[in-house]
Amino acid sequence: MKLTFCGKSPQQRFFRIGVVGNNLADDLTMIIDKKQGNLNLAEFTPFIKIVNRDFTFVDKTRHFIFDVDTDPEKVRLIYVFPKKVTRQRNVDMQVLFQKAENDDTIIWQTEIFNATFDLEIPADEVISKEYPDELQDLDDRVTALEQKDGGVTECIDRAHFPDVGVGGVIYIDAATNTPYRYDTATNNYVIIGLDLDDITIINANGGN
Repeated sequence: MKLTFCGKSPQQRFFRIGVVGNNLADDLTMIIDKKQGNLNLAEFTPFIKIVNRDFTFVDKTRHFIFDVDTDPEKVRLIYVFPKKVTRQRNVDMQVLFQKAENDDTIIWQTEIFNATFDLEIPADEVISKEYPDELQDLDDRVTALEQKDGGVTECIDRAHFPDVGVGGVIYIDAATNTPYRYDTATNNYVIIGLDLDDITIINANGGN
């Protein structure tokens, strides 16, 4: 996720990102103008301050990538949320830059912004919104298989499937609600939707 600042103000003060306990779901890239008045932030040492709602968790970290070269007019801080932060569920954050000059310390900091981490990502809802055509195609294929002469056979779990299945029959593992078909060429059960003949493969980054 990218968070751009106009001066000290984040363009989005509240956002949801990642999942509780998972530091691989997303990262936050903060983009700030290098020039802030007479200050050049590329010459400063950056920190990210993080605190939860009841102040039982407070952190001031430099565990991020500080990029001053990609854009001549911007600095970028690329922060991957560690588990200790996502487990807080909700945190206030602030970017701080400081520089020692003679006997003084110059400090420049952004306004506060807030991140919320979901307990889980509703994958079914996300997929249905992003790939409605592919899901409808899979549903049509399953329906077409169901309408074949073989019909549908439901078993209490995968272990109770017949040793040798019948081509054209859909076998349902009721324990997981997973549909299978029997591949007579290989004499194996194949999960419907994991075979190239059963579904159009979709690219999670967009396109087929």
